[in-house]
Amino acid sequence: MLMKKNIYLSLLFFTLAMPVIAQQPWAQTGATWYYTDNDIIWGWAGYNKVEKLGDTLFNGFNCDNLLSTRHIFNYPTSQFYDDTTHEYTYISNDTLYWWKNNQFVLLANYAAGPGETWLIPDAGNCIDSNYFQVDSVGQMIIGIDTLSVHYLTAHIQFMNPQVRLIEKIGYDLTMFPYWNCQLDYSMNGPLRCYNDSTGLNYSNGFGHECEYTTSVNEINSKEQLKIYPNPSTKYITVSTNKEKGELILLDFLGKQIMQKTVKSEWQISFDVSSLATGIYLLQFNTEKGKYTAKLVKE
Repeated sequence: MLMKKNIYLSLLFFTLAMPVIAQQPWAQTGATWYYTDNDIIWGWAGYNKVEKLGDTLFNGFNCDNLLSTRHIFNYPTSQFYDDTTHEYTYISNDTLYWWKNNQFVLLANYAAGPGETWLIPDAGNCIDSNYFQVDSVGQMIIGIDTLSVHYLTAHIQFMNPQVRLIEKIGYDLTMFPYWNCQLDYSMNGPLRCYNDSTGLNYSNGFGHECEYTTSVNEINSKEQLKIYPNPSTKYITVSTNKEKGELILLDFLGKQIMQKTVKSEWQISFDVSSLATGIYLLQFNTEKGKYTAKLVKE
């Protein structure tokens, strides 16, 4: 009896002495992300696929080795191209760091509570005055996983988009947000799909599939769909060249704001005075194709 008691106490001590291993909140084994990668102004459309290749020692830190591949259709040249880069991240005490501008910068703080902030990484020459602020912290269920979610506001110069920071997945707007002095906030995104080897699969429904670029008819969007005045504070007029279809206005995260059926009108007016300041996407779906244009609300 005494021996059994000693064995029990030894096992209890061993159990209590074992370190508590926290759940990895970022970059699981086999993690793969797909982000929309469109820019109407500069003339490209496509997607960004990011894969975790494994762990590697980089600049003295045990980092996630991420392969980022951009598959883009370039409007001016009418050609597809792929651009690949390696990105390096590591997490310490629930704070995520990213290798940028030859140093590790804070990318996300999974331990932050409501009201706390962190800077948006800059492009190298900017004043550090743009930041994320935690509005609230909650949970979301994806399949059998219950994941923590930080609901954020990005405080930047021309807009204040709402962003979610999701456990394991990261930002649902763009993987590596940064502030660019000349071009405003980097807006590639939002997240289309995520999956990893744990069985977690997520799709936000923004696109009809994870890997797609653009329809050929989107190439002539500037000619087929025009907005004026743009930027606008109150009313906009949309020119559609008399095609029939559906006009849909989407916000920064791809959420539908308004919709209007177009029959034969070549000009349609919208009241956008109630919209928050920021950048929106106007989408015109017709039998011939899909056309898009960017709207700036001041």
